[in-house]
Amino acid sequence: TLIFLSFVMGTSEFIVMGILPDISEGVGVDYTMVGGLVSVFALSYAVFTPTITGFTGRFGRFRVLMLLALVFLLSDVLTLVSWDYWSLAISRVVTAASSGSLLAVGMTFVMDLVTPRFRARAVSWIFSGFSISSVVGVPLGTAMSHVLGWRSVFVLILVMGAVAVLMAVRTLPRLGLPESSPSSKGGAGR
Repeated sequence: TLIFLSFVMGTSEFIVMGILPDISEGVGVDYTMVGGLVSVFALSYAVFTPTITGFTGRFGRFRVLMLLALVFLLSDVLTLVSWDYWSLAISRVVTAASSGSLLAVGMTFVMDLVTPRFRARAVSWIFSGFSISSVVGVPLGTAMSHVLGWRSVFVLILVMGAVAVLMAVRTLPRLGLPESSPSSKGGAGR
């Protein structure tokens, strides 16, 4: 579930680079201006990920994960219905704000789902979802954009995101707050 969620987020994050000409033509904005969406996303990701993750650390992890996943889905809806550069830029800010924090919270599940021996492997597999999205999701999304239009890619991302959220609801434990004290689980820090 977490690997698939990572794949969906990665595809949503990276796809814009593959479809810049299609977005430029579809929204009627100069190509170089649309290229600024990549910078808008990166800056928003850098600012909001630690801020949101730090703020939500005091709440139950499953609920935070679900809330961030819903915001992520909403951001894809906003991208899908964007009518100009500024509405598209706002949607990418919301995507970045939810995506980075969603990944961070998702990683906290590894500690409770996997034994210490396999935690590094589990984390690497979750991050592999991003790599797979670069190699598979972006090229397929780019081809889809050329044939069906750039908005079709975000319809697919929205559908995959909804499936990932349903998988999370069905498979992930209802984790509360992360352990705050290393001694609460036998003394070894996590």
